[in-house]
Amino acid sequence: MGMTNTGTQPQQRPRVGPPPADRRAPRGPIAPGLAGVHQDFTRQTYEAGLDFGKDHVELTAVLLAALATKPFLIFSGLSGAGKTRLATALGQWFGREQVLVQPVRPDWTSPEAVLGFENSYSETTESRHSWNVPRTLEFALTAARNHEQPHLLVLDEMNLAHVEQYFADVLSGMESQLPIVPNLIHDGRGWRIPRQDMQYIPWPKNLYLIGTVNLDETTYRFSPKVLDRATSIEFRVPPGSLKTEYPKERVVRRGENDLQQRFLERSLADDPEWRDRGHLAHSLQHLHRLLYEFDSEFGHRVFRESLRFGALLAEVGHDDHCFALDVVMLYKVLPKLEAPGALSIELLHALSAFALYGPGRSG
Repeated sequence: MGMTNTGTQPQQRPRVGPPPADRRAPRGPIAPGLAGVHQDFTRQTYEAGLDFGKDHVELTAVLLAALATKPFLIFSGLSGAGKTRLATALGQWFGREQVLVQPVRPDWTSPEAVLGFENSYSETTESRHSWNVPRTLEFALTAARNHEQPHLLVLDEMNLAHVEQYFADVLSGMESQLPIVPNLIHDGRGWRIPRQDMQYIPWPKNLYLIGTVNLDETTYRFSPKVLDRATSIEFRVPPGSLKTEYPKERVVRRGENDLQQRFLERSLADDPEWRDRGHLAHSLQHLHRLLYEFDSEFGHRVFRESLRFGALLAEVGHDDHCFALDVVMLYKVLPKLEAPGALSIELLHALSAFALYGPGRSG
């Protein structure tokens, strides 16, 4: 993972999971908290044949901490880099009944593609029409009725259609927790809204979302609204990673219920205590002032979520605030500066000085 150097060298971090020479090392004691979730998931991915090279452990740490911070991730990068495979691996760790991989179609032009619609031409039961229910809506209803288990929706090739057209209601509902999901039940003849229950319910808090995207001439770019509500993780295929023989990939084993509960509870709990919170806050405030001078600053949401992300990242063993700042720069700040004309030469020089010398220092 190419990180910036914010003035200090991060300490050598202990490896979580089996060492490179022995991917199938015996299972050791599970660490407490979110660290145990990371330890088990990382080991399971190794044993299932996944290998993202020297950055594998850091990648799974960022994945889990980011998803516990914000239940919406974007995996971007060229086709075949392993985006969908890693997303599916986490879903398999949740459980086969707790993951749905849904390919996005280019003709998704409205929220109905995800949240369905009432079919006014259908036969009525007690004056209620039936609904056309896509797999995504059925899966959301399943998650809502099994709220003690984490569920993962993977939207594959998410930007083959305009995300703002088909996903705006979900983005708003995830943020506001206003009721957006039709509260349907299947009466044996079709899906209908119950007469006496709430007609709509909020997006389930135990339903996480990962969208995979390829950035090329056949796809749509994301608006700042979408990027602001997600963490974007870029996948690269570095030199030396191409091999003549690859291990056979297998299904990731389901995580223990206790570990799944840890992840779910941590994602819903308040921010944990973290000794470097003030250091990260100071760096982000300086970065905000720098970006403000170029009309490119971030808002309260990014600042608040970055502090939470840093604390959760510390829980999985990466407690250096410089590492957290690097990841925030790469996956929260820089993606919003990729629009044409957003990165001027002057801003690029200012960001370079910030990366090299840290806040409040000049080269």
